[in-house]
Amino acid sequence: LIDDILDLSKVEAGGLVIEMIDLSLSELMDDSVSMFSNKTAGKGIALTVEYEANIPSRIRSDPSRLRQVLVNIIGNAVK
Repeated sequence: LIDDILDLSKVEAGGLVIEMIDLSLSELMDDSVSMFSNKTAGKGIALTVEYEANIPSRIRSDPSRLRQVLVNIIGNAVK
């Protein structure tokens, strides 16, 4: 939570550095989902990722920030 608040403060001050790196979206998604495998198994929840056929294999993004967003969304859904 403190990291999120500090990041928000950096964004507001214009001091947050965003990386732009070529990355595999499917690998990032799979890694993010796998972080919750024990929690979902314990709750009897099936958590899977389905990809549309036309999604690019690689994108240019900030992997840390994108992972942070995905983990927050998935974590809230699992709760």
